[in-house]
Amino acid sequence: MKIHASTYSGWLNEIKRSGIEGGGYMLAVKLREEIADAKSEAQLVRNINPVISWDDFKPPEGPDIPAQLGGLEGDPEWFFSHTYPTSVIKEVLEGIKEKIEGVGPGVFPLDGYLGSGKSHILLTLYHIFRHPEEALSWFKKWGIDFPEIEDTIVIPVPLQNVSYKDLWSPFFKALGKDIDVEEEDWPKPNQIKKAVGDKKVLMLIDEIDNWYDAKSSQEKARVRGFLQSLSETSEDPDYQLKLVTTFLGLSSDVKVLRDIVARPRGGSSIVMQRTEDIFDIVRFRLFEVTDDAEIEKIILEYLKKIGEKLRKKGLDENSHLRDELKRAYPFHPSFLRTLSSLKVRQMLVMLARVVMRKLDKVDLIIASDLDDDILRDYLHSANPKIVDAYFEDIRFVQNTREVKDGIISFDLARAILLTSMLNTTETKKGADIKDIIFGCSPKYKVQDIDDTISFLEKWTRLKKIEEDGIIRYVITTELPVAVKIERKAQLISADDALNRIKQLVEKTVSSEIRGYKLIYDPSEITNDKRLKILTLLEKPLDLSSVYPSDFTNKNTLYLLYPGYSLKSDETIKLAKRIIASSELAETEEQKEPFKDFHKEYMKHLKKQIDNAGWRGFRWFRKNLKDRPTPDERTITNLKDVDEVIKNYASKDLLKYFLNMVLEEQNEISLRDLKERFYRLEGAPILLKDEDLLSLLAEMEKNGEVAIKTKQGRTLYKESISPQIVGNEDVIEKPPETAVPPTTGDVATLVKDKKKLHYKEYASRYPFIEEGVLEKVYISSINPKDGIFAIEENKVVSRPTNTKLSALAVKEEAAKVLEPLVLKIVNEKIAIKLPELSEILKETYGNSGITDDLVLMASDNLEIGTQVHILRRKDAVVVQLPEERLIDEVKKKIFFEVKKEGEIDKEILIEELSKRIPTEKKTFDDAIAYLIDDGKLEFDKESDKLSLPRKKDKPVKPKKRIIIKEEGTTSEIINKIGEIVEETDIIEDVRIEIVKDLSAKELKELLERTGEMSIKLMARRKEI
Repeated sequence: MKIHASTYSGWLNEIKRSGIEGGGYMLAVKLREEIADAKSEAQLVRNINPVISWDDFKPPEGPDIPAQLGGLEGDPEWFFSHTYPTSVIKEVLEGIKEKIEGVGPGVFPLDGYLGSGKSHILLTLYHIFRHPEEALSWFKKWGIDFPEIEDTIVIPVPLQNVSYKDLWSPFFKALGKDIDVEEEDWPKPNQIKKAVGDKKVLMLIDEIDNWYDAKSSQEKARVRGFLQSLSETSEDPDYQLKLVTTFLGLSSDVKVLRDIVARPRGGSSIVMQRTEDIFDIVRFRLFEVTDDAEIEKIILEYLKKIGEKLRKKGLDENSHLRDELKRAYPFHPSFLRTLSSLKVRQMLVMLARVVMRKLDKVDLIIASDLDDDILRDYLHSANPKIVDAYFEDIRFVQNTREVKDGIISFDLARAILLTSMLNTTETKKGADIKDIIFGCSPKYKVQDIDDTISFLEKWTRLKKIEEDGIIRYVITTELPVAVKIERKAQLISADDALNRIKQLVEKTVSSEIRGYKLIYDPSEITNDKRLKILTLLEKPLDLSSVYPSDFTNKNTLYLLYPGYSLKSDETIKLAKRIIASSELAETEEQKEPFKDFHKEYMKHLKKQIDNAGWRGFRWFRKNLKDRPTPDERTITNLKDVDEVIKNYASKDLLKYFLNMVLEEQNEISLRDLKERFYRLEGAPILLKDEDLLSLLAEMEKNGEVAIKTKQGRTLYKESISPQIVGNEDVIEKPPETAVPPTTGDVATLVKDKKKLHYKEYASRYPFIEEGVLEKVYISSINPKDGIFAIEENKVVSRPTNTKLSALAVKEEAAKVLEPLVLKIVNEKIAIKLPELSEILKETYGNSGITDDLVLMASDNLEIGTQVHILRRKDAVVVQLPEERLIDEVKKKIFFEVKKEGEIDKEILIEELSKRIPTEKKTFDDAIAYLIDDGKLEFDKESDKLSLPRKKDKPVKPKKRIIIKEEGTTSEIINKIGEIVEETDIIEDVRIEIVKDLSAKELKELLERTGEMSIKLMARRKEI
């Protein structure tokens, strides 16, 4: 039949489609949204039935400061919407109602195992009395008759969450009463009654077992005494004190305590485990909507088919079956009964998974709809032997000739074994024929069921037993065919069996996986950088426990483990049988049967290893900030491990990871990048350095990264050998858009740096094309703006080899000219500025100079007293300093006079002035010096100079002296007084003030000199 209903996405994507196409079966229910939307089993557990607890609990501080509860548990709307009023809850509420009405004892000891819902009941009572309005809505929804709730002091004492020294302290504190109790005593009923008075009080004591068992004998006696006092007070109708206490009741001491609390009830506690609640709880917690009309149609159709089978076996239909089917739908009631020993949470999660898988495949869920993986997850721990036996039988049946040939239906055989197994584990009595019919699909005929039962009795542990005329089928652990092997196997240690499994696993793995370091125990993990494959026999519960504490290269470990544990009881048993059959084949007379079993067992273990659902595991990260996520992959064939690992080490993944790093920090050294690959869990695997170096060279060439070498060079879009990339080199992220510099940018950079070599300039713009850079560089040469080009220590108008050139500001360019200017001036003695510039250009190749630049170079030399600049109206002359200038001019004059013998003074000065464009005064001084020194004679009448003709020496006049002194003003005045007389004429006076002066100070100084001809040379300081 086809049912029109919503479908849902769910856990592990088990339901992939949004509707049923073309007819078929479908359950007439709609899952709760939080269940249908669960993406993992952990979320499914939380959504279906979150562990109700007091984790976010604050105890009451007094009558007006009640207890506080946070989290989901603290939200009354959420809590009531997820709470079904079980028979236990109703019983407790009825008892509280009787207490309120004065006809009940008010004591409620709850007895149940972990997970049976004890804390849930206490929290329900907490919300009822703390949030009466929400409770009233809940009562109305479920038709619960309960009196109006008056103000009640609720005193929760969750002993698993809050550490209390005793039980009376929180009790009296909540009531706002102080009490002094002797060290070996406890509060008595009269003290409790006095504290309670006319108040309504509800005390909730949760999980008392562990707290009580940890007490000393003396402390236990005090606790017993206080609880007895509380019970007696609660029993008193004059006091509205209700006491609800939960017990596991595992220890004898706690059982005594429970009996004391239960005395007002006649010694009986309230038992939590009630099968009658299962149907209602399951339906309430799993389903949001049920299609009652469709359910009725499904049940009638089912009863019609199943009734025929029951009648053929001489069985009557259960008169209650129809009602039970309605109540338990979409589950068959006989299936639910077999699960009643499970904790409610386990059952709900298990059934939710079953529903999700069968939602669009069946219209009624029976025992055989329980898949083996779900069976293993939820029932194995409770009955490992029988469940393992079931699985072994299933595997055996699947490989029998009858099943392979189609004589026996494997699905029907499984249904019978599963139904018998479930009834064996639950009731210990097994399944009768009615249970088996209910557990099998209605499509199978009664004869098919009978034939399959006979087959299973012959080849499996299915055993028929008869008791009180009723035939039942149970699953035993006996294997008649291999009794001796099974008994011998029991004597084999689990360690020996595991060693045998490990040997075969190592042999299998090493034959399939080559080229890697294979290890088989965490103790073999070494902190080297080579990838290691650790093969385990089962998936670790805690993956982090595999890593040694000192293991830093965590990304160099790859885990390989089976999806189905090779340490399971089943596998260990198989290994034990292998050892047992091998030993028995040597000791028994009839060796061949044991050898045959040994061969089959080995084949079976090898197949189990091969088909263990191998998983490869490592961490994977999508980004660098979040924690890595587990990346478990199915390994269909162990040979595929090599391909899987190489996928993790692929060039694309390496590139993806590198780009993530550069997005985060823009640059990283190769050494640090490698360390990231080795250490950071979830990074791609770096199998060989060459893989990374080759990738970097390729990315650099493609312009995806830039590489800054140790020497400071930036490689970008160049063809490089991978081997040149060193550990200290830095990989950089190129800019998304590279904007070339403007001439203004270059000029600013030159002015900032003073002198900018082309290589340094280019290194600042590694992501700009060379031609563009060179064009901007050349365009930036602008002497008018003070930017000059220098090449081979020359100031050029345009460099011939740009890469060997530099740009410089005027001051730096002038420094380049200084040696040449000095050289030329030394040669020329004095030279006009334009002529000096021309020589620098033509003779020395300084094509990019200007007169202004040459003048600055000359200025610099003048400041250093290496030259003197003569600034005339008609020309600027660069000449030697005065003393050297006069010495050189003297030489020239003496040479000319000597050459000519006799020469007109003015004509001589005129001729020399053409070659040495200095002041006439300089020539006059030089001639005067020569005459004074007796090296020349001057005839005033003829105005001619000649060499001395007289042998008698003339009266020696006062010699001209140069006064050069440094010091304070007073010191220099004293020294001048020692050198000259006051009547001496001091000519060409120049005073250099070795101090920075403000413009105002300079003006004041000049004003003191009076009106006279002055040559001022100074420089404004750069600020």
